[in-house]
Amino acid sequence: MSPNDIKELANAIDKLNLSVSHVNWVLGFIIFGIMLLFILDRLYFFKKVKDIYEERLNSLKERCEAEKAQLKAKYESEKAKLIIEHSREQMKSFTPGAELLQEIKYEEKQTLKGKTDGEIQFHRLVAAGMQYERVSRFDLAIECYEEALEKKPHDIGLHLQLGGIYGEKIGDKEGKEKAIEHCMRVLEVDKNNLSAKFNLAVYTNHLKGAEHSLLIYLEAGKLIRMQGFQNSELDGKWNLFIGHDYKVLERKPEATDHYKKAIEILKKLADAGDISSQFWLRDAQNNLENLLKDIKN
Repeated sequence: MSPNDIKELANAIDKLNLSVSHVNWVLGFIIFGIMLLFILDRLYFFKKVKDIYEERLNSLKERCEAEKAQLKAKYESEKAKLIIEHSREQMKSFTPGAELLQEIKYEEKQTLKGKTDGEIQFHRLVAAGMQYERVSRFDLAIECYEEALEKKPHDIGLHLQLGGIYGEKIGDKEGKEKAIEHCMRVLEVDKNNLSAKFNLAVYTNHLKGAEHSLLIYLEAGKLIRMQGFQNSELDGKWNLFIGHDYKVLERKPEATDHYKKAIEILKKLADAGDISSQFWLRDAQNNLENLLKDIKN
């Protein structure tokens, strides 16, 4: 072979080696791509399995929570029934003592001797309701008082008691509405009942606002003067509360006068050591101070 032939053969071998190298690179990329696709397919598969598992797990959790809520509601319902049944059994055998009887202000202070069965049961229900109030079981107190009302529908004391619980202890919108209803029931029997009129003004204010309660407060003020409660804590609170109404209604001169009168009354009572009056005095002083700042600005 001539040198040129040898040279050409060498060049051909080099080209062949280069082609083989290129084929190896292509095969490598193809194998890598296949492996990558396999890995991605497995990852997608595992993700789908994970999503299905989480979906089923969440569904199971929701079912468990729903069943738990149902069981809890059933438990609370059964518990309430047991408590009420227990309270009824207690009331059947409960006879109030002299101390409790003295607290029943709407009946004469006397023993149950000579009373009818209905009257005895009435007293037992009222006394049991008072005991439940003492331990803040207002739901059971309400049940006792309302059952007692079935025996004496026009009993003023019971309506005032229920109005106080619904208005102050329950306190929501429905509670205020029931409190107003009981105050109105009292005023149907005794139109000059100061407690009912004053409380009616308070609960009306809470539920409907100053534009509805102001006139009722004015009527309560007439009863305070007519029944001789001037300069009492009630008079001080009345001046404070009606001052609030006048302030809300932008009648600032009237509000100022009533705040000042409230402070005058409550300060004397507070200086005498009355703790409740001390609280209302601070309230009146703060409201007057804020009102005067508002007027100045």
